[in-house]
Amino acid sequence: MRICFLTNSLNSMGGVEHVLSELANELVKDYDVTILCSNVREEESSPYYPLNNEIKLKYIKGLHQRKIDYLFRKIIRKINSFYRLDNVSLLKFVYFPKRENNIYVDALNGKYDVIIAVQDTCLLQLASIADRISGRSYGWIHNSCEAIFGTRN
Repeated sequence: MRICFLTNSLNSMGGVEHVLSELANELVKDYDVTILCSNVREEESSPYYPLNNEIKLKYIKGLHQRKIDYLFRKIIRKINSFYRLDNVSLLKFVYFPKRENNIYVDALNGKYDVIIAVQDTCLLQLASIADRISGRSYGWIHNSCEAIFGTRN
């Protein structure tokens, strides 16, 4: 089975990066494992935690936007945070531009049996293209009950 973890990056010492590295190191013993990073360029990143050499570490190329596009989308996102826009087409355009969706589809479609998006932004991105890719899609939010609900129980 070919498993792909879609994540922002592995170059910090956070809990997600640690758990993902450990999980991938165990799964690669029995499966073909790829970790696909979306928010960093290959030359800017190296995993903070050690990875088994059999794990394929890849980077999505071409996602970095032109500055004017980035600024426009950032302004719309800020407006949305205050006014909660209901225009689904506009929000899809702002948060999941067609060009970016196509890059994700090209990077994922037909290459993996299981795709696991790690954390919120990757999870939402995967959900926005799930109908255009083959393989099962899953989302994984790494968090604690205490952080979400303010209690340990």
